[in-house]
Amino acid sequence: MLIYLKNPNEFFDDKSKDAKIFLAPFLNRVPYVLRLFKRLRITVVELAYISLLALWFCFELDEISETTQQLANDILIKASDGLHQYYVRDLHNSNYALRQADLFKIAKIIEGAARERRNMVTANSIFNFCENAFNFKAFI
Repeated sequence: MLIYLKNPNEFFDDKSKDAKIFLAPFLNRVPYVLRLFKRLRITVVELAYISLLALWFCFELDEISETTQQLANDILIKASDGLHQYYVRDLHNSNYALRQADLFKIAKIIEGAARERRNMVTANSIFNFCENAFNFKAFI
């Protein structure tokens, strides 16, 4: 169950008010992504495609070996081909470019949120905002 916050300030207690500057931009993106999901009515196949993009689009990471980058490339090619087959054969829709662009947009927002979360945890370890400032269990 996802808790929708109309006001991101609702998430913060008195001890974690300092963390608000880092967490508020993350929380402000949530309604945008939820509106995209609602407007597009994402299918299970499309959700799998978004998940694969978010997980395997790792080409900008220097720490990833060439073998892993090739594996990621192969997986993304197969995922894109599978999505194409799904649209053309199952949905009989050959004009899906705009929809696929929206799916890619969602994947990039998720990737950015994950990156921001890592940065927030790092900042918290340096500045010690709060012990539980980035406990995301409140959203589940």
